[in-house]
Amino acid sequence: NSWVGKGLSQGFALGISLPLLLNVPVSYHLLFGGQAWVENLSTVYPGWPDLFFSANYALAWAGSFVTLVLSLYERKVTDLNGRLLLTVFTGAITFALIPLRGYLSVPEWFQGQWMVMLTLTPPS
Repeated sequence: NSWVGKGLSQGFALGISLPLLLNVPVSYHLLFGGQAWVENLSTVYPGWPDLFFSANYALAWAGSFVTLVLSLYERKVTDLNGRLLLTVFTGAITFALIPLRGYLSVPEWFQGQWMVMLTLTPPS
């Protein structure tokens, strides 16, 4: 009684859905803080708007590419292992680029301000 079978398919489904959790803090703050939250974080961390755009673009690109990979699999252009490798490779690149961009745009987060980075709550 699961929405995907056990084994490889279950890991694949988790691999696709876990990156979506990165948007939870952003969605929460946009819903309850709105523009004031954006301005406050931008004032404290001037590189944050660039990071925000870059991270969202990378996530959207990765999601679009995974959709293409799934389409190729459905059309029998690639097999199950090819689908898995392309999806994992895309995720690995995305999860390497976003923290790298974060380190270059907002280095303070990597110098002891981990909770700010994870929750996106600016220091008071």
